[in-house]
Amino acid sequence: MLHTGSSGSEGTLGGLIEVGKQIERYLKTALEMGRLCSNDPVCSQHDPSDRQEARYQHGAACHGCLLIAETSCERGNELLDRALVIKTISEIGAEFFPDPTPNCFMTSIFRKLSLPNLIGVANAIADNRLTNPLTESTLLGYVPSSLATPLASELNQLLTNGVSSTHIAYTLRLLAEERVETQKMRDRVDLVWTGQEFSGSTSRDTHIVVQELFASARHSVLVSSFALDKAGSTRSLFQALAQQMSIFPNLQVRIFFNVHRSYKDLTAENILLRQFAEFFRKEIWSGNKLPELFHDPRSLSIEPNKRACLHAKCVVVDEERVLVTSANFTEAAHERNIEAGILIVDTAIALAIISQFNSLTERNILQRISL
Repeated sequence: MLHTGSSGSEGTLGGLIEVGKQIERYLKTALEMGRLCSNDPVCSQHDPSDRQEARYQHGAACHGCLLIAETSCERGNELLDRALVIKTISEIGAEFFPDPTPNCFMTSIFRKLSLPNLIGVANAIADNRLTNPLTESTLLGYVPSSLATPLASELNQLLTNGVSSTHIAYTLRLLAEERVETQKMRDRVDLVWTGQEFSGSTSRDTHIVVQELFASARHSVLVSSFALDKAGSTRSLFQALAQQMSIFPNLQVRIFFNVHRSYKDLTAENILLRQFAEFFRKEIWSGNKLPELFHDPRSLSIEPNKRACLHAKCVVVDEERVLVTSANFTEAAHERNIEAGILIVDTAIALAIISQFNSLTERNILQRISL
């Protein structure tokens, strides 16, 4: 039953009638939204018998999802549980609607058409090569035989309901464009891996990706790493970047490292930074032009409860290409460990990471090391 308690454009008999015409869409949206709560997994995994939480009358229901509204039912909004209606991330198997899109709602056959199928059918409809009523035989030249009958049925239903052939063709072309854009997005993301790989793997090698990023740099590079090798292996990792700085005078390079204080080492902070700077110039960097070097001073705190580290590991090149990885700038991380990362070509993400580091340096949270 639908009712209204206030007047207004939606609180009228006409407004309720319009809502009733779209009830299927509203129910479907409600079920889809119910699958995830902002407090998941805590909400979805709540056990009513848990004495610590003391919510004995609720299952997967909290003030982040089912208890948002001020109004209540005759039982005071007790005995609520999303997991009994729709599948949640806890997947306990008690849901009434077991599928993300319940079978009681229609799933368009358009979603099963490939990109060439969508374009072919759209062009045929727009050029009046397909006319009402459509049959399986008329569609066989555009889609696989397994899809011809359900596609003919859906297209005929749309035409019967008053949807024009022009609108159908337009919709199919929009779906085709969306497929193209989705594929472009997928092509902009690569898995980057260090360690054993097997037949069929689609990942890229960490060492190769880092060297390609450095070799492609023209304007700016941001590098952040937690650990460095004490041996000369790290020098070879940065060699390509050092060469780019000599080739492109305007190339700005900023490197963020964690400067480590050894256990029970009480050496003054300025001495440790001077030692690190000397180590960087002699052992790490091979070029004449030096990058800007930064560190988190909290890593050098003598008080253990105040100590923190710069643990981020990423590379950002020319405000466009981003590698976020578990790999440090060590030979083991680039050649032998099991390390995982993501290479993304996305200006917005690149600028967001740069902005984070800029904010930290501007507030003097990350400080520059004099070389």
